Amino acid sequence: MSKETESLGRPRRNRRASYLVLIALLMVVLLGSAALAIDLAVVNLAHQQLRSAVDAAALAGASNIDGTSDGMDRARASALATSSANQVRGEPVTLAAGDVVFGEWNFENGSFTPSNEAPEVNALQIRRTVPKVPTPFAGVLMWNQSLDVDAEAVAVRPPLEPIAIADCFLPVAVPSCMVDPLQSGIGGQGVLQVQLANDSNDNAGWAHPDGANAANIRTAMQDAANGRCEGSEPVVGEGDRVPVTNGVDASVLHEVRNLLRLSAQPWQPTLWGVKPPRDEDSSLTPAQYPMSGIIQGPVPVVDGGGGACNATKFNQTMPVRRLAWGVIFDVYSGPGQHKGLQMMFDFDHDFESPGTGTGDGNVKARPPGRLVR
Repeated sequence: MSKETESLGRPRRNRRASYLVLIALLMVVLLGSAALAIDLAVVNLAHQQLRSAVDAAALAGASNIDGTSDGMDRARASALATSSANQVRGEPVTLAAGDVVFGEWNFENGSFTPSNEAPEVNALQIRRTVPKVPTPFAGVLMWNQSLDVDAEAVAVRPPLEPIAIADCFLPVAVPSCMVDPLQSGIGGQGVLQVQLANDSNDNAGWAHPDGANAANIRTAMQDAANGRCEGSEPVVGEGDRVPVTNGVDASVLHEVRNLLRLSAQPWQPTLWGVKPPRDEDSSLTPAQYPMSGIIQGPVPVVDGGGGACNATKFNQTMPVRRLAWGVIFDVYSGPGQHKGLQMMFDFDHDFESPGTGTGDGNVKARPPGRLVR
């Protein structure tokens, strides 16, 4: 056999050894990719946790912005407290005072300008960095055993918007002939004594979209007093026709009295002046009256129709002309005396309202804070 034949008959390489080398190389690549994926997942999770904490803190802070320095202080405290209630890799997210920056958000061009002038402030910006999130596997490849993660959020307190419907309302229908004079009066506000009698001399009535029965009225009053409306409640608004009834319901008046006594919402003299004196027939005792709270919210104003204002028949379905802001601050129900509520109506100031819609309504609501960046 010639040398050429022998050379052709021998394998030129060990193919089994070549495959083992190739597999070993692939295993290194696969293990490295898996390790890198684990590190990236850890970093991504940390970033998501931080972003959630920063977003929540910004929203909590923005909800307290009200054009005053006190509101800014509340906003900062709320943002810091909310951030610390969130965690990144099991550790609370602690914000420094410098992480919260107040400023003015321009809705037209989407820009944020830092400012500490309370009347101009309508937004806050939060930036937070969590340093040295461990990346031990990636460190083998990138010579870096950790990475920093950061997040930024800007939340605004939107401008006031008129609302035409509300899901948290005081279930008391007042005819327009009662409130129109108040709207044109000094300061656009005034006190009404709402009469709820068993005859046609009422100047107001109980009202509810699902029927003006005692159960519905009590539930609506409790929800308004305790802020329990969550968007699933019946709504009332302009153009609706709602059942309205006159007549005294002692259980409802008793419920209102207890709600006033337990209410955490105080009378606001800076908005409404000095609290009117206690009615002599008030079911709140002289000792309870100064300490009692208020129940406030949008009130349906109905078209009372023709005739004298106090002769309106309320046992019918009536159209809602608009919403007005009402404040119940007293309830009276004396034997043989008039029965009803003492209410303040205000058309001149803006309030927090659980309204669900916008429009040309008389009541202005401040929508909740929202993230813009």
